[in-house]
Amino acid sequence: MEFHEYDVVALTIAIPAVHKATGQPILLQPGQVGTILMQLGEQAYLVDFADPQGVTYAMESILPTQLMQLHYEPAPIAA
Repeated sequence: MEFHEYDVVALTIAIPAVHKATGQPILLQPGQVGTILMQLGEQAYLVDFADPQGVTYAMESILPTQLMQLHYEPAPIAA
């Protein structure tokens, strides 16, 4: 699947990371929600993970196979 800038996505696997503010190791879990910031070549996406107040706690390079796009509206059924 191809993603675009500002798509809201969720991880499909656990990924170790480092907390931006504390420098402590954290685990980004399956289902962790992030926002695509940019495409890194053809191999990965830079994803921003932020708390409900919008403060970034991790920013990681993630493979497209490790992401799923979230949808807020249903898709129409093709006739």
